Amino acid sequence: IADETMIIVTADHGEELWEDGRCGHGASLRETLVHVPLFVRYPPLIPPGTVIEEGVDALDVMPTVADALGLDPPSPGQGHSLVPLTQGVGRGYPRMSMASKYENAHAGRMGRWKVYTSGGVRSELYDVVDEPEEKNDRAAEKPMAMRLVSDALWLLRANNAEWRKSRWGNAANVTAAFAADMGE
Repeated sequence: IADETMIIVTADHGEELWEDGRCGHGASLRETLVHVPLFVRYPPLIPPGTVIEEGVDALDVMPTVADALGLDPPSPGQGHSLVPLTQGVGRGYPRMSMASKYENAHAGRMGRWKVYTSGGVRSELYDVVDEPEEKNDRAAEKPMAMRLVSDALWLLRANNAEWRKSRWGNAANVTAAFAADMGE
């Protein structure tokens, strides 16, 4: 039954192990806490060895399972199926992954760039590929990267309760339905 069984391995958070002077979880939105594994094995729909570089969120897991089973995703729901992405549909376009801490701090990541904002007052930009420790704010030297990620992050945050990812797509890569719905 292995070739007909879906296996998903993920986590709801990582752990800080004194990288930034803290141990545990919940005190920050550093990559060690929010960049968690998501492994999906399902031979009927997902080609072996598929690696997705675009940002995805844990809320995409349930719609992915529903899609694989031929069911409608739970409603209301915020996520969307990753099955098309695993088959190449939409690959290569920016997708933001997002994390929140107690609704007061938010982080959005697209590719190597991560924006962190706390209290809506000041935002910081980190290159998590070149500097995984997230120590040096690069916002002043990389204003386009800052704008790219922060615009998508705030579009999602400002409309979080109404956002329908399954219809409108990722806030960094909206669908034609988003434009049509905004015209109504």
